[in-house]
Amino acid sequence: MRFQLLFITLLLSGAAGQSVQGPKEPIWVPQNPPFGAVAALMGLPDLRSIMPVAGPALTDVRVADTPNPFIYRPGNYLRLTRLGDRVDARLFMWWFDNVGPYEPPPDPSRRCTAPPTEAVRVCVQEVPLASRDWGPLMRTLLEAEPCSTSRATDQYELRVQVFDKRFLESEVCDPIAQEVGKLFQTLSPH
Repeated sequence: MRFQLLFITLLLSGAAGQSVQGPKEPIWVPQNPPFGAVAALMGLPDLRSIMPVAGPALTDVRVADTPNPFIYRPGNYLRLTRLGDRVDARLFMWWFDNVGPYEPPPDPSRRCTAPPTEAVRVCVQEVPLASRDWGPLMRTLLEAEPCSTSRATDQYELRVQVFDKRFLESEVCDPIAQEVGKLFQTLSPH
C-alpha cells in the first residue's frame, strides 16, 4: 500500500511539473508583416518584448517597405544595430508567397512561414551587404518625424520599429522614405 501511494504521488507530481513548464516551442507573436514574420523566421528578437538590461546599450532600428500588390516584387527590410560606436546592418528581402517570376533565386538563408502562422505565407531571404558607414542612416531614421496624419494615401512610406531604451513604431514619409527607397534599390538584387 505504501508503494502504491508513493507511486501515485510521484505520478501526480510529474504531471503537475509538466503543466507548469509550458510549451517547449517558441511562441509566435503576430504582427503585421514584415516585422513579426522576419523577426521570427530569421531569429531576431521581437523589439516589443525587449527589456532594458545592464551592460552596453543596444540600439536596434528596423525599417521596411511593403511590396505593392500590383507590382509583384519582394519588399525590403533593413536592420541596423548600434553597440557603442559600431553600427552593423543586415538586409532582407521579404514577400508574400505569390510573387511569381519575381521570386528571388533560392538561397540557403530563405525561410517561409507555414500556415496557420500567417493567413498568407511570408518568405524571407537575407541579402549580402558590402561594408559601408551605416551611422548616418541610423541617425536619420532615429531623428525622422512620423508621417502626418493628413498625408496622401498613395505615397511611398516606410514602417520603422526602434528600440533605443524603449520601443517605438511609426511610419516615415518623404523625403526620408524616398532616400531610403533609393538605397533599397541599390542594395537589393530586385
